[in-house]
Amino acid sequence: IAPTVPQPPQQTLQYCTNYSYLVTGKNYWPKMSALLLVPRSYFLNGNNLDSTYTVFFKILPCPFGYVWNEISRICSCDRFLLLNGVQCDIDALNITRTDSMWVGKNSVSNLAVHLHCPYDYCFVGNVSFNLSDPDEQCINGHSGVLCGGCKTGLSVVFGSARCVQCQ
Repeated sequence: IAPTVPQPPQQTLQYCTNYSYLVTGKNYWPKMSALLLVPRSYFLNGNNLDSTYTVFFKILPCPFGYVWNEISRICSCDRFLLLNGVQCDIDALNITRTDSMWVGKNSVSNLAVHLHCPYDYCFVGNVSFNLSDPDEQCINGHSGVLCGGCKTGLSVVFGSARCVQCQ
């Protein structure tokens, strides 16, 4: 009989569903969100009557626009967004802004809300989008902070608010 060669740990890139956890007595662990979204790897060992299992996972910080809520112990919509009438959906990682406002990162990567986006640069009304792609709220080929630039390959038309294909 040949000796058994130890196999390296296997990893999966699939997301677990219907999985819950309880961590107690570990005050030195970083704050966790319900998403398991400060990347560090941890492992838990457990016994299940006739088998042993090890679970590896990474704990990530709350997504941009969300903050750790000490009371609910989950990532919640940033207070700055809530004060400006923005709604958050942590499950879809989307926010919904109203009127003609613009929401995104400013030039120093801080959360920014402008109550009035320039006319014909942003959608007017309710717009839902992920804060990792704030250009979703821009129209007429615009992109960037306050939708003030044109998307790659486009250029502003003189006397207009539209960005068109470069000739």
